[in-house]
Amino acid sequence: MALGLSREQRPDGVIPAESIICKVFEFPGVRVDPPRLDRAVRWAAAANPSLTAEYRIDASHGPLYRPRPPRPGLVELVRTASDDWETVRRVADKIASEEIVRDLDVREGQALYVACVHGPGAGFALVIRIDHSVCDGLSFNRFLKDMSDAYATDDEREFQAGHARAALSDVAVAERIALEDTRTEALRAAWRARLPRGVPEMFINDTTPWSKCPPHGSNVQIVLRGEEYQRHLAEARQHRATGFMVAITKILRALRPVLLNDELAFFCPFPGRFVPEATGTVGNFVNLLPVVVDAPRGTDAPSTLKAVRNAMLWTLQHQGLPFATVLDEVREVDPTGEQYPKKRRSIFIAGNEPDRFTLDGVSATTRVPDLTSAMFDLSVWVTDTGSELVCSAVFRRSLLDLEAVRKLLTAIGAPLESLPDSGM
Repeated sequence: MALGLSREQRPDGVIPAESIICKVFEFPGVRVDPPRLDRAVRWAAAANPSLTAEYRIDASHGPLYRPRPPRPGLVELVRTASDDWETVRRVADKIASEEIVRDLDVREGQALYVACVHGPGAGFALVIRIDHSVCDGLSFNRFLKDMSDAYATDDEREFQAGHARAALSDVAVAERIALEDTRTEALRAAWRARLPRGVPEMFINDTTPWSKCPPHGSNVQIVLRGEEYQRHLAEARQHRATGFMVAITKILRALRPVLLNDELAFFCPFPGRFVPEATGTVGNFVNLLPVVVDAPRGTDAPSTLKAVRNAMLWTLQHQGLPFATVLDEVREVDPTGEQYPKKRRSIFIAGNEPDRFTLDGVSATTRVPDLTSAMFDLSVWVTDTGSELVCSAVFRRSLLDLEAVRKLLTAIGAPLESLPDSGM
């Protein structure tokens, strides 16, 4: 469970999943081995009890879970009538599109779902869905690595020996002990000083209340390759920043004409694995810590980049409080912190690790189904594969249109010194 993250329980007792991580992994020309695949998924799931546990909410302790062994047949086999690869892809896409918006109750221990779509001959696609409540992006990739390792061996004890993980209950205990440390008070004081106005937000120039803003979303993606990508890396080296920091700077500057507030701010997740017991464990340990960038209107590009770099480094240096604890500190400063931040009008920017998934040494190609529901006004994910920069966005159609967001992402490929206004 998202340790430290309070879950909202419905009156009927349902603990709803907040969002889903779902991806399609394609192995064209490769013949599937269903028993071996099912075994690999079960072994990997058994190493990560968060994926098959039953959850409940305790009035005093928050989220609690009861471990249970992975159920038989974790992999659903879906056989197409023909060997046509496009048919396999189409069926896999349909399953993924349904799973990514599925209404899950995390009490039922159904956080993990794997579908294997294949034809009579070679070639198969895997749809892997995990409830984001119990698995962040880092954990998703760790589970893929576990599956790869389990698929590569016939010795279960050998696999288990190399994948011993702490139970989430042990991680929770370690977190509570760490929070009682005197250093935690210094962290809390630092956050209070950093958040004089409560949880900072980046508003799009629209005053529609969140409750009146439908979540219907659309997707846009741009990819920097070749000369554009090399220029992007050169800019990062020149300013002693990461490519992600440069991308954020360009996004913020392109958004500047449509922001209501004078302070640049955005939500950006950073791993909160600050106790040794959490190392290697699959679970949602991400803190959605608000990153504040002091860059008033009229600030030039190099100064904005410097502000982004300093803010992100500061946040990383002070990573060490669960999300709920950060909220408690925010509430002490600003009562508006009582409202769950992810339900407030905001922009979300995150960096994604490239998906690297192999079975028997064969690397899969990865695709993400189209998101039709937008949790934030605008979400942007940036992935550096080592050969290209992939920038994907999901936005609320009631606030923004496709061309405006495409223009925003296109700004990432422009030179830092000469970014045009977004015109949104």
